[in-house]
Amino acid sequence: MDTPVIDVIQLLSHGSVSSIPIIDDQHKLVNVYEAVDVLGLIKGGIYNDLSLSVGEALMRRSDDFEGVYTCTVNDTLSTILDNIRKSRLHRLFVVDTEGRLVGVVTLSDILYYILFGEMESQA
Repeated sequence: MDTPVIDVIQLLSHGSVSSIPIIDDQHKLVNVYEAVDVLGLIKGGIYNDLSLSVGEALMRRSDDFEGVYTCTVNDTLSTILDNIRKSRLHRLFVVDTEGRLVGVVTLSDILYYILFGEMESQA
C-alpha cells in the first residue's frame, strides 16, 4: 500500500499484466491495483504526481469498483468458470485457506488449458 504508483505502473508495463495484487505482511490478499486505476488518476488530473502511494490512489478509486474476486486451490474448474461468467471477470486471485495469495488464474489461462491442455495430455 506504500509503494509509489509510478513503481506499480512500471510493473504493469514491464510485466505485460493488467493488475497487481496487493498483499500485507502475512502475504494475505488485501486489494488489487489495476491498469484501469491509472486511467482514473489521469482523468482526475493526478498524473503529474505519480509518487503518491497505491493506498492513496486506491482511496480515489471510482465507486463502481466491484472488489477483488478470489478462488481457492480446491475450487473446481466448473465453479471458477461459473464465477467468471456471472461476474464478467478476466481473472481470479487464488488464495489458500488463510487468505494468503497463492497465484492468479486468468480467463486466458483457462482457455489455453481447455484448448491445449487436454490435447497435450492425449499426445
